[in-house]
Amino acid sequence: MFAAFAAGPAVKELSQVTPEQRAGITAVAGKMFTRLITQDCRAESVAALKYEGSSAFEAGFSTLGKVAARDLMTDPAVQAEMSKLDNVIEPQQLEALQKQADAPSKK
Repeated sequence: MFAAFAAGPAVKELSQVTPEQRAGITAVAGKMFTRLITQDCRAESVAALKYEGSSAFEAGFSTLGKVAARDLMTDPAVQAEMSKLDNVIEPQQLEALQKQADAPSKK
């Protein structure tokens, strides 16, 4: 997932994933997905296609992406970096925004 995300223009310059590495990662992932769908989980795949059509795979891969992103966000190292935002957010501006919205502040 990271290699795919790293291709996006918003983060491309922050990544050192080369096109060759991305192609290799994509090939390995493709083989793994093919094996899972056609061998390891064949009965489940047949049932999904039979009763839900190809949209079952779209939904499944969407869920996989969400779970992977959630797992990444719950990693302690990622959480430690994300918590550093607390040091640079200006609380006075947030309080003014809450006051304007008549929203209760968290104190």
